[in-house]
Amino acid sequence: LVLNLSHRVFLKFLNQISLDLSGHIGWNNKLFFRGHGGDGLISAGINIPLVKNLSFKPGINYSMPWGNLYDKSNGNQKNRFYYSMYLNYIF
Repeated sequence: LVLNLSHRVFLKFLNQISLDLSGHIGWNNKLFFRGHGGDGLISAGINIPLVKNLSFKPGINYSMPWGNLYDKSNGNQKNRFYYSMYLNYIF
């Protein structure tokens, strides 16, 4: 079970460039990891149009697992920052 929320804010001083904010809360009951618990994620990225229908979005993300997903035998998940880069093509 996952709940996702997102919001896009266009930056007035930069043409067509937006700040994308999102978050999710997920619940795991031996679906992807053997343990019980879940994770939360918050993300921020800058969406930059390159050409028609193609954009690039670098981002930073923070993941927060809970429950026994910290246990080495149940996924060994930890709170962490990670970076992302997306190329989006709309057709």
